[in-house]
Amino acid sequence: MTKKTEWIDLDKNPRLIDIYIEATILAGATSIPLLMGTTYLGQFRNLQGEFATNPIFRPDFLVGRVPYSNRLLAAFNEVSSRLTLNPQIDGQGLKVHTQENTEATVNSFLENGAQLARLYLANKNILKEFPEEPEKKRKKLFEIVDECYLRDKKLTESFKYLSKP
Repeated sequence: MTKKTEWIDLDKNPRLIDIYIEATILAGATSIPLLMGTTYLGQFRNLQGEFATNPIFRPDFLVGRVPYSNRLLAAFNEVSSRLTLNPQIDGQGLKVHTQENTEATVNSFLENGAQLARLYLANKNILKEFPEEPEKKRKKLFEIVDECYLRDKKLTESFKYLSKP
């Protein structure tokens, strides 16, 4: 008999979301649009004609070309209010105050964070692929976010069409 995987209830363990946000910023998401864009791509980029039925951070609205998640934005504001982050007024130049145990905390998160850990690792790879310099590469990241969003929007529309009698 195989062991059933237990999904973590993120509402009961908000510390995992905090660490996810902090680790993603340490990986190079130095603005709120980058945090949102990489999170969106990490959840949806590699779906080939599939549709993610239960994303961790469901996109709720767009800011420019970037899909935002109200849940992730609320979590970001919560983390920010506890002064573990140092956001500039416009959400650019995000910095995390690292502590001696930061690496151990991130390592523990990777071992115990399940779906959030996989999302963080996907984000880390995306941020490596599109480093801050040169600026052209960063612009390409947002173009890919836009393409991915439009693809998913078309998929959603086709599901709506199929679900109507």
